[in-house]
Amino acid sequence: MRNLFFLPFFVFLIASCGSNENRILSEDVSAFIEKNETISVFGYVDVKAILDKAEYQSIEKFGSEMAKEVGVIEKLIDKNEPFYFAMESTSDLSGKFPAVYAFASVKNRDSLVLNLQKKGYDMEKNDTYDLHESGDVAFAITDNRVVFLTKPGLTKSKQLIEKAIDDLKSDCPDNKVKEILSEKGDIVIGSDVEASYSGLDKIVEMDANKKNELKKMAENCYSQVVVTFDKGAMDMNLKNFFNDELKGYLALGQNSENVVSKLGSGPVQAAFAMNLDMKKIQSFLDKFAPNFLEKTAETVGGFAQAGIAMLGDEGLAGLFSGKMGVALMGNPDQSGAFKPEFNFYIKLGNKILPMARGMVDGASASLAKLELNGEDLVGATSKNYLGGNGGLKLPKGCESFGKKPISGFISFDGLDMSNFDLEDGDRYIKLFSYLTFEIDSDGGKIHLDAKNKQKNVLKVIADEASLDIKDKVSNIQ
Repeated sequence: MRNLFFLPFFVFLIASCGSNENRILSEDVSAFIEKNETISVFGYVDVKAILDKAEYQSIEKFGSEMAKEVGVIEKLIDKNEPFYFAMESTSDLSGKFPAVYAFASVKNRDSLVLNLQKKGYDMEKNDTYDLHESGDVAFAITDNRVVFLTKPGLTKSKQLIEKAIDDLKSDCPDNKVKEILSEKGDIVIGSDVEASYSGLDKIVEMDANKKNELKKMAENCYSQVVVTFDKGAMDMNLKNFFNDELKGYLALGQNSENVVSKLGSGPVQAAFAMNLDMKKIQSFLDKFAPNFLEKTAETVGGFAQAGIAMLGDEGLAGLFSGKMGVALMGNPDQSGAFKPEFNFYIKLGNKILPMARGMVDGASASLAKLELNGEDLVGATSKNYLGGNGGLKLPKGCESFGKKPISGFISFDGLDMSNFDLEDGDRYIKLFSYLTFEIDSDGGKIHLDAKNKQKNVLKVIADEASLDIKDKVSNIQ
């Protein structure tokens, strides 16, 4: 697993496109993915754009040294193009990491190999490529490409690398993978629903006809995430390329306004609301993966197994309906201190109601409000923010809360971060005004709004990091 942290540093050293007599690198990566049906996640990171937006050269003390290193690297590779990656689907619920590939194009094979050898990498040379193998990591450098592979317990790395080199040269169809890799952004991530399912179907016991039905439904279904760093903001845009049948199984409502209406009234600093139809989700699991919950519970342990058994035939729908919300309420007082108070709402499932009634009877005295009306559990820690006219008073920039089936926000202005165990992280939180997110069946968006609108958000973070390091050095002295 530690070698996964080595991946971005290695790719920074070698990643970027130089010349290619036939195709650009993104087309080669598309061809590789076309030949490997187990690839479920793929994309690229534009290292040059990220470094330039952070204005790394201006970082005090470290910037000049970084610039020297980058200058040396630029003599060996062309970093004007992003590096590409591809990850296999997992077939292990225990969290074992699958194989990860990374790809780049070289300007000069001999110079790059020599530079890596000077840095201590042993290279096995042949006419086609130079190969390095070390534990969970292997990479090869050809005349115009680099192929990097890492996987816990990696075996037969040479054969896998050779196959990847050949697959890069295969046919590149005009498909959704190629389209996603052509998207413009600082970071682009694509996900193949069918490939993701192909990993899970090795775990879940399923009738062959159901497997084929689900596989057909997932064909040509993808999602993409595009991350951009701009002046004053970071945006992460999610877009789903799903057919109507698959969208239906997502079981998302039109919005979560009904949930928001049950979260009390008054000024709110952060909130989350969700409107799902858990019965639809459970019907999907019952149809296509009837033993999925049991398999997952076996991985977690005895407590989870007992809980799943208690829910019976209703499964997750017996626990809760899919509608829930929570709000962090309050305003700082005259001294600037902020006392967090919470309002919450959840529509419970039938199986959990008896237990919930006992909980309400035992805990209602310690809260300003805790009521169970039918399946609706509503609570509040302070009487100051109980339901009333006007509803929630939303902060500036967070007014769209509840307009999507999954939505939420955090307003950092006025929020006393001393209530949270962030150590030195609060100095970075103070750089931002608010964070919002929203999701529906077509996709979603995460927006992080910085207080400084004149600088790129990466430059803002880099400047604060420089001050942070300077403060730490001063404290040591």
